[in-house]
Amino acid sequence: MNISVTRQNQEFIANLVKGGRYASASEVVRDAIRLLEDREERRRAWAKHAKVLLKDAEADVAEGQTRNLDDVRNMLLGDIEPLSIQMRRPNAKKIASRKRTRSVNAKFATKP
Repeated sequence: MNISVTRQNQEFIANLVKGGRYASASEVVRDAIRLLEDREERRRAWAKHAKVLLKDAEADVAEGQTRNLDDVRNMLLGDIEPLSIQMRRPNAKKIASRKRTRSVNAKFATKP
């Protein structure tokens, strides 16, 4: 398989290899593909979750149960925000957990 990339992409890949982060251009491309696969998997999971929410909403309407628009917006944003954070930073949960632990530890730290 031959892949064409822009000059900018070539320079970027070369700098990653020169910097020692990767051993070869092929390794950079493989890692990029793994990241893309991960992003697509998260996107599919979000779409599946959104379909479930939509089905639930349709069932509620069919049963005559409706909700205030602001309540629905808040519910959806509550579901989407954690997913959007994960899409941008897969380790966001770990980082947030560490930050919470540090802030709790700092609160309880006493000065001599």
